[in-house]
Amino acid sequence: MAQNKTLASGIYYVGQKTDSSLTLSNSTDTVFINPTPIITLKDFKLVRVIKGDFGTYAIEIVLNESSAQKFEIATEKWIGKRLAMVVDGKLTMAPTVQSKITGGRLSISSSMTKAEAKEMKRLLEMEMKK
Repeated sequence: MAQNKTLASGIYYVGQKTDSSLTLSNSTDTVFINPTPIITLKDFKLVRVIKGDFGTYAIEIVLNESSAQKFEIATEKWIGKRLAMVVDGKLTMAPTVQSKITGGRLSISSSMTKAEAKEMKRLLEMEMKK
C-alpha cells in the first residue's frame, strides 16, 4: 500500500495525473489526488457506524459547521467524480460523489462488514485526536 506521511488525513479531489498530483494506492485501487485536502479529519465532529443496504455497513461522518459549507460546495462541483479519503498517509477509500452533500452529514458506503466499519471508525477517531 503506497503511503505518504506528509499528507494530512482528510478528503481529497481525485483527478487526472498532473505534475502536481500525488499518486496513492491501496490493495485494490490507484488514484491521483490534488495535494491540498478539501477537508481534514480535524473538521470531523463525529464518526459512527451505520447499517447500510443489503446487510452491509457504512460510516457516517458529521462535519463542523464551517467545513460543512466548504464540503457542500466541493461535492456540488464534483458529482460523478471520486474523492479520496486518506488516513495516516494511506488511501483508505475513494468513493464516487453521488450528489451534493448538504447539512454536514455524509455517509461512506463500500459494502463494509460490521467489523470493517468498526475498524474504519476506530482509525478515523484516532486520527481526529492527533
